[in-house]
Amino acid sequence: MLLYRMSLARIRSSSAGGLLAVLLLVYVLNFRDRTLIYILFPAIKKEMSLSDMQLAVLGTASFVLFCTSLGLPFGRLADRMSRRNMIAAGLLT
Repeated sequence: MLLYRMSLARIRSSSAGGLLAVLLLVYVLNFRDRTLIYILFPAIKKEMSLSDMQLAVLGTASFVLFCTSLGLPFGRLADRMSRRNMIAAGLLT
C-alpha cells in the first residue's frame, strides 16, 4: 500500500510540473501579446498621424472594453460548463 501511495504521489508531482510549465508558457505568450502593441506604437503613430492621447486610447481603452464586455458572459459560461473544458478552449485559441 505504501508503494502505491508513493508512486501515486510521483505521478501527481510530474503532472503538476507539466501543468505548471504549460501555464507558464501561456502566461509568457499572453504578456508578449499585450506588450506587442506598445512596441509598435511609434510606427503606428507615424503611419496614422495620431496624437499621444489617441494612441493612449488605442492601447488601453480597447483592452478595457474587451475585457469588461466579455467578463460577465464568460463568467456565466464558466458557471454552467466544465471549467477544465473552458480553460482548454482558452488555451487553444
